[in-house]
Amino acid sequence: ESLGENVDLVLASPEDEVVGEIMALQAELGRVMEGNRERVSGLVAALVEQLPEERGKAEKEATEAKFVDGYVRAIKEAKRALKREKRAAEQKQALAAMEAAVATSTRQRRECAGGNPADCPSSPRVKEKAAGGGPAAQGGGPGPVPTDVLATRKPDEEALCAVCGGGHSVSPNQIVFCERCDIAVHQKCYGIGRVPEGEWLCWPCHVHEDRLLKLGKKPSQIRSPAWQRPSSPTQGRADTSAVDGLECALCPVRRGAFKQDAQRKWVHVTCAMWHSEVLLRDTDDLVAIYGTEKLREDKWKLTCQVCKVQGGAVVQCNYGHCQAAFHPLCGRRAG
Repeated sequence: ESLGENVDLVLASPEDEVVGEIMALQAELGRVMEGNRERVSGLVAALVEQLPEERGKAEKEATEAKFVDGYVRAIKEAKRALKREKRAAEQKQALAAMEAAVATSTRQRRECAGGNPADCPSSPRVKEKAAGGGPAAQGGGPGPVPTDVLATRKPDEEALCAVCGGGHSVSPNQIVFCERCDIAVHQKCYGIGRVPEGEWLCWPCHVHEDRLLKLGKKPSQIRSPAWQRPSSPTQGRADTSAVDGLECALCPVRRGAFKQDAQRKWVHVTCAMWHSEVLLRDTDDLVAIYGTEKLREDKWKLTCQVCKVQGGAVVQCNYGHCQAAFHPLCGRRAG
């Protein structure tokens, strides 16, 4: 009777048990959704309250990170400044040696009154002669074979371009490092159009490894990863075996940034830049140097006043009456 009196309730009841179960589950889902909505609303409200505090923490961390970054940069700049001061002091010493060599040159003696060395009391050669003469008064003999000072570096030294000697590295003229000998060169100094993806090899190392590949050597036998190589205090983990045996066609200096001339001879890129008769093409090709055969004959006859070696082609100073002769890389080493 009670159901008969509640006609609306009877009409709203499900027709079978399946529909009834579905309606029960929908009701339960609605309750869960409502509970989740309340919890999410509470979390959002809590986050809104904490937002200013979190923002303050983030700003504080950013400020501290900026301070640390500035501190690290300041330390690096201070180290670079110390290195520059050290190089400047070394260059001053080398310059003093160069001036002493110029003072003993034949041109300097000819400019003395009557061409008599005794009329030039300030000349170190005359003073050494007056003190007893000997081999030192004649300027000494040739020293050991010189090496390009920028070809290798100690692990803590700043990387400088082996061509121009600069250390600034900014796109599109970044400093690129050879994966084998670790020589550093600017893109524009060495003719590298773009920074390659992955490994990059200078031309001597590239030619050396190609030759070993053609002989049947496996890549693992040709070059081990840098982290597996023994570290040296003077040149880090650089493997210079590919360049140690090379000789520049224009100077006796070993190692350095090489390319080949039209006769397939190895030439320092720096040497090619300093001789006006030689053309250095702006290309990434192996053969990029032309005109070495056009060098004046007198350039091959003079002795370098820095390394004391009579070999290769020298350049001469044009300042005033100075005619000091030196190889380009020797002059750079001397400052």
